[in-house]
Amino acid sequence: MEEQRIHFDTWGIMEVLTKGTYADRVESVLRQGGPESYSLVISQVSLGEAAAVILRRGPNATRMLYGLFALLKDSRVEPNRCMPPIDKSVLAVTNELSWVVPELDMTDRIILAHALADPDPVFLVTKDHMIVNNPAIKKYEKNARAEGWRNAELKIFNPFETYHAS
Repeated sequence: MEEQRIHFDTWGIMEVLTKGTYADRVESVLRQGGPESYSLVISQVSLGEAAAVILRRGPNATRMLYGLFALLKDSRVEPNRCMPPIDKSVLAVTNELSWVVPELDMTDRIILAHALADPDPVFLVTKDHMIVNNPAIKKYEKNARAEGWRNAELKIFNPFETYHAS
């Protein structure tokens, strides 16, 4: 089985850490195909936003920060890919997304741009209703594949649906 890269937005991180309502569905996507079938990608923007959310939680902050570090230490997290910088390709996609989906705030645009700029098959774990099933994003992603800078369809994981990595 080919390795899948799974991008997490801030919601995906927090859902796993807090064992939220959809944590079982998020974790089931991570478990599919065995531990060697995927690597986790968390953009620096998602990581920073998650840390800020955690620190606002008060007494639970320390436990949750340790949970975040454990998630990052997971054997499926590749140090060279886990926290990619905002490089030229991500900036270019972010800029284009400002025209494609102007309703998204800059943080969401950058997180989405990281997943779209990744050329290989990926999931984006989010429940953001402005991203999930957005026709403008689907058209942009399809055009990216047609132009040859994406190799396969980006699957946006909606917690209300079940996706299979294989």
